[in-house]
Amino acid sequence: MTCHQGRTAGNTVAAAIEGKDLDTAGSSLRFINPHYATAAASWLGGYGGAGYHYEGREYSGLFWHARPVSSCNSCHEPHSLEVDFEPCQTCHQGETPQDIRVSRLSHDGSGNAAVGIAYDIRGNSETLIQMIKDYAESVTGK
Repeated sequence: MTCHQGRTAGNTVAAAIEGKDLDTAGSSLRFINPHYATAAASWLGGYGGAGYHYEGREYSGLFWHARPVSSCNSCHEPHSLEVDFEPCQTCHQGETPQDIRVSRLSHDGSGNAAVGIAYDIRGNSETLIQMIKDYAESVTGK
């Protein structure tokens, strides 16, 4: 956890914007990057405080997985992050980790629940980056 908590956190963002109107661009603001090794903060979810938390909102907590997978290293080689797919096949069906789907719901709005959850994540990532670009353009004109 010590090595993988990241170097900055949501409280760094909060300190940078203290006293400023939310969502207002300012020349004194800079990009704040949690930088390297944020796996522990990601695993801790909202408790990790890796990202900025808007007041009055609820954030997901710790990511728990079913036994025997109880730690990051249960599936991932610790430094290459290569996934050992064999333990997954105890409970999940699929030819590759990308093919695994736990829910019969579509989480990306496509309605396609026949593909692995990795496809929903990719679709949501593409939507999110476009929303970020649109927001940045509307706020800063760039």
